[in-house]
Amino acid sequence: MINGLREKTNRQYNIDFEKVQKLTNKTYKVKCINGNCFVIKKTELYISEKYEFLKSLGVDNILYPIVNNNNRFVSNDNGNLYYVMNFVDNKLEYGEIKANKLK
Repeated sequence: MINGLREKTNRQYNIDFEKVQKLTNKTYKVKCINGNCFVIKKTELYISEKYEFLKSLGVDNILYPIVNNNNRFVSNDNGNLYYVMNFVDNKLEYGEIKANKLK
């Protein structure tokens, strides 16, 4: 999947990145020229339906994938399914969780 990833994400999401960091076998962190970071993750066929279902229920307290230029959560590149999400620094997330426990 990594081959041609820059071109594919630019075409599907209008995201142009300069650096790629492999996080797991299925997950990559990419850093854009403008400093924004995203996560690109290989996925399964039914993940799109999961996010569409949650959205239809009005669930808004989760981090949704970015909708691609085809208005879909998941992109298909010759059978390789993937989605793109905004990168969230775990340090910030852990701080928020700890703050919630103080209530």
